[in-house]
Amino acid sequence: MPDEDLDLIGTSFLGLGNIARKKKNLDEAISNYTIANSYLSRANDEDLICESSLGLAKIKEQVQQKDSAIYYAHQSLYFALKDKFISRQYDAAFFLNSLYEKLPNIDSAYYYLKLSNALHDTLVGKDKMMAINSLTFNEQVRQKELAEKMIIEKEERAHQLQLIFIGMFIPIIFFFAILLAKAKISLKFIRFLGVISLLFLFEYLTLLLHPVVVELTHHTPIFEIIIFVMLAGVLIPFHHRLEHAVLDYLVRRSQKNKLTLQKPSILHAIYSTHNSNSSQQTIEDHPMHNEDKNQFSSSSKKHNKHKKNSTL
Repeated sequence: MPDEDLDLIGTSFLGLGNIARKKKNLDEAISNYTIANSYLSRANDEDLICESSLGLAKIKEQVQQKDSAIYYAHQSLYFALKDKFISRQYDAAFFLNSLYEKLPNIDSAYYYLKLSNALHDTLVGKDKMMAINSLTFNEQVRQKELAEKMIIEKEERAHQLQLIFIGMFIPIIFFFAILLAKAKISLKFIRFLGVISLLFLFEYLTLLLHPVVVELTHHTPIFEIIIFVMLAGVLIPFHHRLEHAVLDYLVRRSQKNKLTLQKPSILHAIYSTHNSNSSQQTIEDHPMHNEDKNQFSSSSKKHNKHKKNSTL
């Protein structure tokens, strides 16, 4: 039979012996302890042998079998000293001290009293060391948790600052597009800036809503997809309408500004043409201009008549 099975059987009988002893079923307890000792010895489990031997010693004391009680108590102390089980040593020494006091055997009782006190101090010191180590370990864990918390908070602050920056950047792009609409800028470029600002706006809304959706769905992908599809079904038509409205506004504003800039040039051209026509009419209506014109006509007629006579 494997040692693990032997140890398991011995542990079971040890538990039954403890229960029977507490119920004052001494014969049953002795039987269970004896069987437990047999299996535990074959499994070489000396820790539990200490417990079963001390249990037998206590029962033997109750039935007034002092020699057997001393034998099993020494057996428990032997294995405890051999394997350095401090708590088992203390239990065996304390029992032997009380047993020798009742015999009475003053020397042996004093010896085991000193031994039990020393072991008690060792256990207390060990417990204190364990408590200190536990506190140290807990403090290390706490410091590690604080460091991790600080890292998480730093990342969250950086994330929030990025969201704030994006939230500030979107209206800047939008107002920049409005300002450019007043200048002599290509309509395609104004449309491009308008589209970019709206894309930033709706992506920003998605970023803001994502943590809420994740918290509601507890990171369940299918629910996240359903919610985002529903949001897209609402946001996309609104996005298109807002996009057309904003772009139409920017284009109309740009065209209006261009007309405003071109209007002075048109008026200047009309005014220049009117001035030219007026000047020409004034010259034609002047008396000197008519006299010169009549003289030139008379001279031309004389010249033509003289040329005709010469030909004849």
